[in-house]
Amino acid sequence: MIAFYYILRFHSKRVLYLLLLAGFLFPLFTLFINAFTLKPEPLLILDASITLFGVLTFLFSFYLGTSVFPEEIETRSIYPFLTRISRIRYLAETLLACNFLMLIFLLLLYGELSIVLFEVSGFFSTALVQGFLVHLSQGFIWINLAILLSMFATPALNFCLCFVFIILGNTPPAILHGGLLRILRGVFPLLTLFDLKINLLENRWAPATLFAALIYNVVYGSILAILSGISFKRKNL
Repeated sequence: MIAFYYILRFHSKRVLYLLLLAGFLFPLFTLFINAFTLKPEPLLILDASITLFGVLTFLFSFYLGTSVFPEEIETRSIYPFLTRISRIRYLAETLLACNFLMLIFLLLLYGELSIVLFEVSGFFSTALVQGFLVHLSQGFIWINLAILLSMFATPALNFCLCFVFIILGNTPPAILHGGLLRILRGVFPLLTLFDLKINLLENRWAPATLFAALIYNVVYGSILAILSGISFKRKNL
């Protein structure tokens, strides 16, 4: 019930459609640029699109995660639900709705990119499956992180903290010096576990590494979801 409610509620958010439109237009724009070259460069389209999709995944996830509880508490629409179901169930169905919308978002983006690449190169790149799965699992992390931080922080502070997570999550542990920095690095997600762009650009299929990265992302996101549940259960509404 709650999941369906949130899917319908987010259906009317224009920001989500703008992010989807940006993801749709960019591969077409790169295809248009390539039309003026003697030889189209599918790797250029792939590289630029994958980079943009990573950014859009974060923005889409962040918007979903920060639009849940602050708006519901401010409009007091959360209270009728909490009189009929537990807080844990409410949170679980909310996460289900957010991740379902993320799934649809990425399916549309990667589906269109596959068609564009087929138009340029004449074949479908199975390596795109890796990009889709990695971005989906990373979106799971960002949604849960944004929801957890929304229990304590304003949307602006939430965004800054999430951005710090991204920066440190993409920092290789080898360049950090000092015991405290290494301990702090262990708290942040290890986003460098799977080098998505290298595997895609070289059209490599690395199932073992991909599986390890997906398991890591899902476990990390699940820990954030559990912390969100504990925080939401104790939150004074």
